[in-house]
Amino acid sequence: MADQNTAAFLLMIRTAEGTAGPNGYRTLFGGQLFSGWADHPRIAKQFRDGAGRTLWTTAAGAYQAMAISPIPGGFTSSNTWDRIAARLGLPDFTPASQDAFAVELIREAGALADVRAGRFDAAVSKVRRIWASMPGAGYAQPEKNLESLRLAYLNAGGSLA
Repeated sequence: MADQNTAAFLLMIRTAEGTAGPNGYRTLFGGQLFSGWADHPRIAKQFRDGAGRTLWTTAAGAYQAMAISPIPGGFTSSNTWDRIAARLGLPDFTPASQDAFAVELIREAGALADVRAGRFDAAVSKVRRIWASMPGAGYAQPEKNLESLRLAYLNAGGSLA
């Protein structure tokens, strides 16, 4: 990782998403594990969100990346993994590729300079719509509070501006 604040921010995201443990890079939405690093596992899971809607997700890995996968009635609506993997030329779904994917999403959100400079609150605000666990994400899924995320970031070695 290029700098300590970026590494700490990535660990904070994994903490928020519930994937900070030893199997985080192999975790499917809901907690099951997948095997193999050749590609995103593309396993569609049905779930009910906090608003009572029945939805599908292909979220997988440390950053719960979504990819195209056939599901009953259509395809997943979010395809962040395939879009970013093609842009960056990511060859697989290894931890290194997953980290590069997450850094690119942070950059796309205009938050990478904030992360590197330690402007934690500003960075979280800019990425909140990317990860459902972020405060203010608005996806009718459990959200972490900013204070607990800041503590995770600081405990991971991040510094504040």
